Amino acid sequence: MDEFPVDHELLKSGQFADLCQTTKETLRHWRSIGLLKPVAVSETGYALYSPLQWADFLLITSLQDSGCSLADIRRYLARPTAAELDEVLAERVDALKAERQRLLRRQRLLENTLRRARALDGWLCSGDRFRLEECAEARFRDIDLSCAFAKKDSAAASEAQQAIDILTERYGTTPDTDGAELQNIYRIGRAAFLDGHPETDFHACLPLAKRYNGNGNQTVRAAGTYLKWLRTTCIADELGASAFPHGAYDELRRELDRRNLAPLGDVFEIELSLYSGDWTETVYTEVSVRVG
Repeated sequence: MDEFPVDHELLKSGQFADLCQTTKETLRHWRSIGLLKPVAVSETGYALYSPLQWADFLLITSLQDSGCSLADIRRYLARPTAAELDEVLAERVDALKAERQRLLRRQRLLENTLRRARALDGWLCSGDRFRLEECAEARFRDIDLSCAFAKKDSAAASEAQQAIDILTERYGTTPDTDGAELQNIYRIGRAAFLDGHPETDFHACLPLAKRYNGNGNQTVRAAGTYLKWLRTTCIADELGASAFPHGAYDELRRELDRRNLAPLGDVFEIELSLYSGDWTETVYTEVSVRVG
């Protein structure tokens, strides 16, 4: 170690600690156990590190963050060509990839929830029940819930929720979707909406990721001008209904007629509020349909 050429490029332990965003105590401990040694010692006794050792520091901390003990790391690095180190590194890379996907799903879930919370706040602050708004194209995977609602009995809601759970389990954590949703999204076929029987063409949806280019079953919400309606319901009323409420969207149809607007596509409904456990609580959803 003392034979390493000492020059102005070497760093004292405090400087090297600053470079690595760590502490001198950590470096001192690692030096004492033979994990990361300084490349030289100055005439006055200062431990000196090369800036190139920053890469060694990152490798050690990456292994440590992945669950390796310092003793194991020291053993691995003592024989860097050993198959054991190769196996450990491969396992840690896979673990980090899985963790990254998990964090991305959580990020998307929270972003979706934040976006909807802000949308609800905007509705409530404005005092409006209807608005015209330009919307971008969106694509969904969906599952048909019409058969469940067609039974018109108390088991329909339970069966419908089971279908939503299956949809979320199947698609909610795969790379082609934007992640699991805390709030549900629904689609009602245009003809069923106009006929006043939305339960005959009723679907649960999961948003597809923008990068998804697959050719599987997709529903497209076309870009264009949408009439949006803030629909309010009560959880107790929704859960206590013996059948699908046929008149749930009458107000939207009346508003379309009043504005002399024609629906050009399916109706989409997005839950904006979170269920808190209070059955008397008001539930807010945003119902939208492309118009012309």
